[in-house]
Amino acid sequence: MSTWPREAFVDNVMSGRACVLVASKFRVVCATSQRMNAKKIRELAEERAGFGYSRQHIFDELIMQYPGEKPEQLAKVVRYVPSQAARSQFKPYHQALLACIIGYGVLQLIRPLLAGEFDSGSWTSFRLMPFATIFLGIAVFRYRGEVLPWLAFINGLTAFAVLNDLSELAKGSVDPWEFGQHLLSLAIAGLAWYLSVHMYPKYTVDKDPLGNAPPRILFPPEPGMYRM
Repeated sequence: MSTWPREAFVDNVMSGRACVLVASKFRVVCATSQRMNAKKIRELAEERAGFGYSRQHIFDELIMQYPGEKPEQLAKVVRYVPSQAARSQFKPYHQALLACIIGYGVLQLIRPLLAGEFDSGSWTSFRLMPFATIFLGIAVFRYRGEVLPWLAFINGLTAFAVLNDLSELAKGSVDPWEFGQHLLSLAIAGLAWYLSVHMYPKYTVDKDPLGNAPPRILFPPEPGMYRM
C-alpha cells in the first residue's frame, strides 16, 4: 500500500489544501478552501441521484465529504435534484405539465394561423409565443424544480381571466379559443404547484433543544424509501 510523502502532506496542509480519498464508486476529489458553486453541487448531487440515492443520502454524503460547505447551501441545491424514486412516482404529473405547456404554445399560434393572419416574412408568430412559459417548460423538462413556483405564479394569474370567461359563458358570448388557453394556463399553474410541493418538498431543520448539537437538515422520506 502506497503512502503519501510527508513533504507533500506538509505542503498541502500549509497551502490550505487537502485531498479526501473516498472509498466508493465516485471519483476522488480535492477539497479546497474555495466553496463550490451551485452548479458544481448540482453535478455531484445528480451523479449520486443516478445511483438511486435519496436526497437525504445525497445530502449526508456531500456534507461529510465537503465539511467546509454551508449545510443550507447544499440543502437548497439537493432539494431540487429529484431521486429516481421521485421521478418515477411523479412521472405522470410531470408529463402532463409538459403536455399542457406544449398545448398552450400551440394554441397561441394555431388560431391566427387558421385565420390567415400570418403573412410571409412576418414576425407576428414569434411575438405571440409565450416565451416565459416555454423557457420555464424547458427547465421543467430538465428537472429544474426551482422554476416551478415561478411557473405556477405566472400562469396562476389567469384565474381572473377564467372567472371572466365563465361570466361570459353564462351570457353565451365566450371566445372558445381564449377560454381554452386560459384553462390550459390554469392547469399549468396547478400542476406546477403540485410538483413543487410534492416532488420537491422542502427540508426541515432539526435543532437540538439543549443546543449541544448542531442543527440537522432532514429531507422528507422518498417514495418507497424510509428515513433511518
